[in-house]
Amino acid sequence: MKEKIFDSNEFEGILTDKDDQVLILFKNDLVSLKGEKKGTAKHKARINCKLAVYLYRLISSYLVLTHFDKQKSEKEILVKPVEELPFHVKITNWQDKQKLSGPKIEYIRDDEDDEQVIDSDAILSEEWMGRQSLTELRRNSLKINVVLTDFFKRRGLDLTTLQLRFGKIDENLGVCRPITFDRCELKEIDGSQQYDYAALNRNSDKTDGLYQTLDERIIF
Repeated sequence: MKEKIFDSNEFEGILTDKDDQVLILFKNDLVSLKGEKKGTAKHKARINCKLAVYLYRLISSYLVLTHFDKQKSEKEILVKPVEELPFHVKITNWQDKQKLSGPKIEYIRDDEDDEQVIDSDAILSEEWMGRQSLTELRRNSLKINVVLTDFFKRRGLDLTTLQLRFGKIDENLGVCRPITFDRCELKEIDGSQQYDYAALNRNSDKTDGLYQTLDERIIF
């Protein structure tokens, strides 16, 4: 069995026989915000994989580097190996059902027990990256947010929050985790339905229907 190099609620990364490729396998697991597995959704892995591939190609067309190589199956992709930064980027466009005057960007360090918001000074003092690279990360995060906000709006949806992970890809900064429905929160423009993590990870008969609805509506 190949070695896992990361394992999240929606996918896992597995080493392959090639030094320049990592396999990402998407999961059907439904996991609560507390990390408890609540069941599975039959189509979740396939739909999240399909969305991730589509969005990798979309943001790449705007000259944002990603680690994506190619799709291997309906639930698997191959990516380049990456030295991930020890924090992710969270962008908030809507808060308390109100649209913010501009996107709020936060850097969140991933610890085993907690997610801690950190500032630019902490990133620089830890020497995780230099000031120029941090400026590039922020610029690319905001660019992706604009691209995806427009992408979803044309499908009748508001992008309320977005999570991005960056890392070094051949010494260059790029996106290094798939963007799935677990990593972006959406709502109907008229406010009638929210597609957030909690709604899409309930152990109910409605969950699979929500994924299929989003699939048919978003990825033509």
